[in-house]
Amino acid sequence: MFGQEPDFAPTPSPAREGADRDLAWTVTGYLAERIELRERRND
Repeated sequence: MFGQEPDFAPTPSPAREGADRDLAWTVTGYLAERIELRERRND
């Protein structure tokens, strides 16, 4: 048990953190774009 890596790391590696942040921004940007397009169409 000891010395084994837990399923969730208390401090994620910077690379993993960066990838998660990029994914979050990609999703956020995609949703924002979709909402913007929908609002334009409704005008």
